Amino acid sequence: MKALTHAAAALVLISGLDPYMASGQVRGADNTRCSPLASPTGRPPRAVQRVAEPPAGMLYHGVFPGGRIGTEDDVTPETLASYEAHVSRRAAWTYFSQNWYKGSDFPVDVARSIYATGSVPYLRLMFRGENEWKKESIPRRPRYPLRRIGIDASARSLCSWARQAASLGFPLIVEFGTEVNGDWFPWNSRYNRPNGAAEFQRAFARIVSISRDAGAHNITWVFHVAAHDTPPVEGNRIKDYYPGSEWVDWLAVSVYGAQEVGDRWEPFDVQLTSAVARLARCAPGKPIIVAEMGGRSDAPEEQRNWVNAAFTELLGWGDKAGASRSRLIGFAWWNSPQMEMHVEKHAHLADLLEAHLMSDRILDRTLVEDAPARAIPARARPGCD
Repeated sequence: MKALTHAAAALVLISGLDPYMASGQVRGADNTRCSPLASPTGRPPRAVQRVAEPPAGMLYHGVFPGGRIGTEDDVTPETLASYEAHVSRRAAWTYFSQNWYKGSDFPVDVARSIYATGSVPYLRLMFRGENEWKKESIPRRPRYPLRRIGIDASARSLCSWARQAASLGFPLIVEFGTEVNGDWFPWNSRYNRPNGAAEFQRAFARIVSISRDAGAHNITWVFHVAAHDTPPVEGNRIKDYYPGSEWVDWLAVSVYGAQEVGDRWEPFDVQLTSAVARLARCAPGKPIIVAEMGGRSDAPEEQRNWVNAAFTELLGWGDKAGASRSRLIGFAWWNSPQMEMHVEKHAHLADLLEAHLMSDRILDRTLVEDAPARAIPARARPGCD
C-alpha cells in the first residue's frame, strides 16, 4: 500500500447545475460552508484509503445479513457472523440501511462494529419517511423531496454526516437512490414531478460534493438501479437518472428471481446482461456490482436452478466477450428472513450458497488503495457520458 498525503479538494466553477453546485460550497441560511474538520493535534491528516477494485476475473462477496424487523437498519456483527457461519465464507462488505427519518448522524457505532469483523460497511442512504415503505403508502409529496436534499438545512445535516464518515478513517461504500428506476421508493421520478429524473441527478451530485468537501474521500459512491424500469416509460430509464461519472465510483444493479409467491423466475443472466448493457452505455468501463440478488426458498427446485445459473453467469463473466467494457467486480446475497431468502431458515439454501462460494474466484476481504482528494471537475454535468 502506498502512503499519500491527504490533500484538500480544490473546488472549481461548474455550469449547468444549480446554485449550490455552481458555488462548490454548502451554503445555508447562516452562510455556513462544509469543510473538513481540523486535526485536534495540528498534525497533517493521515492518508485516506478506500476500497480498491479486485484483480481481473475476481469477485467480491458481500451480503445484507438480514434483521429482525425488516427496516434493514438493525444489522449487527452477530447477524453477519450467523450468515457467514451458515455459508462457510466471510463477507467482503456488509450492506445495511440508514433511514433518514430516524436521524441524520452517520451510524458510526454500526460502521465500527462491522469493520471490526473485517468487513467493509456498505450503507444505503435512505431518504424516506416513516410510512414510505411501500408504493401504496408513498404520498404525492414525499417527506424528503429531491429538490430539497442537499439544500440549506439538509446540506448542513449532510455536512455533519460526511464529517463523521471521514472521521472513521477506514473505507466505506455508500449509495443514494437505491433502485431509483423502480417506483417503490420515494426518490423515483413519480414522486418528484415534473422533472424528477433531473432532480435526482442534482441531488446525487450535491450529496457527493458535500461529502468530498467535508473530506470523506474514504467513501466509494454507488449508483444503484433495478434490473427493470418500473414503469417502463420515458423519464424512468436508467439513462434518465445517471448523474454523471464525476459523481459515481461504481455502478450497481439488483437482480432477483421470485420475490413473492407466484412471481416468475426470470433468468439471472437475461436480467444482468440487459441491465449491464444499459449501465455500460452511460459509463463504459466503470466497475459494476450486483448489489442485491436472491429468490424465495419456498420453491426450492426453482430456487436451486436459478442460483446455479446465477453463479455460472457471475463466475464466467470475466471470460465473456466485451467484459472489459463492463467490469463485474462483486455481488451480494440479500439474506432477508421477511422475503424467504434467509440461509439460517433454509438449510438447502445455505448448502447451495456454500458450494458456490468455495470458488477461488471469490474474495471475502476487500483490497484497499489510497484515495485521491478529488476536485469537482470544471465541466461536470449530469447524464450518460
